[in-house]
Amino acid sequence: MNIRNEGSSPAGTESPYVAFHQQDWIPEFYDEVVYQPGGYDDHSWRMLQRPMLERVVAAMPQRQIRCLDFACGTGRILSAVEPLVAKIVGIDTSEQMLSKARARGTSARLFCTDILIDESAAREKYDLITAYRFFLNTEPELRARVMEKLASMLDGPDARLVFNVHGHVPQAARLASRKLNVDWRDPQAHRRRRAGSGRVARFRPVPESPLSLVARGGVQMVRPGGRTYQVGASVEPRRGNRL
Repeated sequence: MNIRNEGSSPAGTESPYVAFHQQDWIPEFYDEVVYQPGGYDDHSWRMLQRPMLERVVAAMPQRQIRCLDFACGTGRILSAVEPLVAKIVGIDTSEQMLSKARARGTSARLFCTDILIDESAAREKYDLITAYRFFLNTEPELRARVMEKLASMLDGPDARLVFNVHGHVPQAARLASRKLNVDWRDPQAHRRRRAGSGRVARFRPVPESPLSLVARGGVQMVRPGGRTYQVGASVEPRRGNRL
């Protein structure tokens, strides 16, 4: 694989979301606060998202699955998928997050790079691409660009992109509001706060339908995993499209 060396820092797309995740305290916040055992996000991952992801992998016809975990963070998805695939790569723009992923002892190849800039990274092809949490939290102008880029990295009609948008509709926003003590009706003031963390992280409700986002990326939905896309959605290349 001829892409940016492990451990290097990308030039990066200008993005407050990207900059936020390059702060030193973020990895611990995700692992110990956001995904604290018994919390809302931990429950959603263990009971809903992970089982769906495992079903998608089990149904794939490929015997030697090549997987990319996009925006892999501290390696939560990598650790879950690694035993199920032949080859796995993690990409993130935060070296702080990748350092935490390496500490898990994963055998995945980890790269600190930006697929919107790093052409060599974007030329790689995969049978399975996962992208959890990214599409809710990033800036609206990046969503379609990243979806299109990830779609172009799918290798053939049997390849799958699995992503979630875990706060799309008002029902999900209300649930998050109750759990996180925020006003779900104010898209400019959404904040995530956990007791005792002393940290605050913004998140954004997604006004665009996930189906519309998928269509703009040149792929088509195979199966949504729940009304809010909290669980995830499996996507395949659109038949007849060149990707």
